[in-house]
Amino acid sequence: QACAKYIPLVKSVLDLQIKTAENLLWTQATYNDWLNIDAQCDETVFATLHNIVMFEMAIKYLDILGEDSSIYRQFTDKVRAEFTKQFIYDDGSIKQGTQTIYALAYVVNLIDKNTAIKYLKIEFEKKQRI
Repeated sequence: QACAKYIPLVKSVLDLQIKTAENLLWTQATYNDWLNIDAQCDETVFATLHNIVMFEMAIKYLDILGEDSSIYRQFTDKVRAEFTKQFIYDDGSIKQGTQTIYALAYVVNLIDKNTAIKYLKIEFEKKQRI
């Protein structure tokens, strides 16, 4: 299979990301909220969420190709738990949440649909007032 030749590369990227995580979180982002470029976004929140998305996609890729993804799945579960503990408040809001933050959190099931809609609407309305 053409995709199978990339398995070592995918695993090496995931392994590197595991090594660079600090207490299950990533603290530096070279990217930011692409739905609102002026948004103030906590780098750790954004970078960690981005990496959760990346891990989820890579796990699906490995699973489809019949590769063992259990190490990455266990790690991702720990990251998800730490992200929830550190950044998701009791009301479902996320530390320095932006449109992109809420969309990504919903995509990886860290918040439910109604919570995502509620806070996406709030963020959208903030932008409309400017």
